[in-house]
Amino acid sequence: MKIFIKPLLVFMAVLLTISCIACGGGRDDQGPVTLTLASFTATDQQKKVLQNQVSRFNADHPDVQIELQDCYGEDYQTAAQNRERLVAEIIAGKGPDMIDLGNGGLPLQQLARRGYLEDLWPYIEKDPALGRERLLEAPLRAAEVNGGLYTAFDSVLIYTLVGSRNVVGDRTGWTLEDVREAFAAMPEDATVMDFFMTRSDLLYYMLAMCLDEYVDWETGQCRFDCADFRSAMEFIASFPEQSGIDWSDAAAVKRVNEEHIQRQEQGLQMLSEVFLSGPADVQRYDFSWDGASFVGFPVGDGGTGSAFSLPEIKLTMSASCKIKDAAWEFIRQSFLPEYDSEETAAAYFFDSNIPVNLTDYNLKKKALYVNENR
Repeated sequence: MKIFIKPLLVFMAVLLTISCIACGGGRDDQGPVTLTLASFTATDQQKKVLQNQVSRFNADHPDVQIELQDCYGEDYQTAAQNRERLVAEIIAGKGPDMIDLGNGGLPLQQLARRGYLEDLWPYIEKDPALGRERLLEAPLRAAEVNGGLYTAFDSVLIYTLVGSRNVVGDRTGWTLEDVREAFAAMPEDATVMDFFMTRSDLLYYMLAMCLDEYVDWETGQCRFDCADFRSAMEFIASFPEQSGIDWSDAAAVKRVNEEHIQRQEQGLQMLSEVFLSGPADVQRYDFSWDGASFVGFPVGDGGTGSAFSLPEIKLTMSASCKIKDAAWEFIRQSFLPEYDSEETAAAYFFDSNIPVNLTDYNLKKKALYVNENR
């Protein structure tokens, strides 16, 4: 399974550089050490979450204070401008102590491969409250770069395509030929996916799932002259260029949702894109599709075409961080348990994603049965 950071444009990540104004910090005789945290989180709600985390840390650590810098600003254009300033500072060893990747389109792989970020696995393994055995390793493994873990996040969603097991088969991965073969048995006026899926949407999602097949991350070279890529482009070309839907029109969106459900019930739609936040979602889709198969997007070798979608707040530590143990003390909060009982997990059952902390993950699974028996 891969990592998919939405709405980060994975396909464009190889072209992006990052920047942000990074203020320095340090100790003087009169004050604490200051660590800078450059944040590209976009939404006001998550900005408040991060600010609260920083405030709590600062209150508990009078000798080390975190200075939070909003590098996203008001819009993505501001974030893009900040990326271009920060890259020069990072190269010069004057970047921030920590970075919140947020929605800034930051090229995590390039930063990690070039040694600008700190591998978090050694910190996890030495942490008495953590260790690999206390975390859900699958999403963390998927986030690795050359075996190192360079970003911390507290939860994930699973992004995939779902269809009826009777139509698409009982599988978790397939090729384009498998898709075409299954679709050939559908009614004449059926669609492969959501009827409003456009070429650009599908291009983004399909390439996000298999970008490693076309990009050499070490050299930056891209290869798009292979048979698999040509076949994918032919498949994408069969979708409409525009959806023809005004997504700002609430009435129009309601009609689209109703038609979406009707087409699914009538067997006129083979697949639908979904996010899974836990076992309850699996049960729900299994019921609505009369036996669901989470097949994912087609990829060249027929492997997994599903991905982990990360939350907006994603923390990294710079290799040049002034006090790495103090930075880890803040970053480790992403991996610590949040629930203290099945009842607590049940109370927040529908408001949370799949936890990375294994204790929380198991409590959330048990909370499924608590909710069912209420």
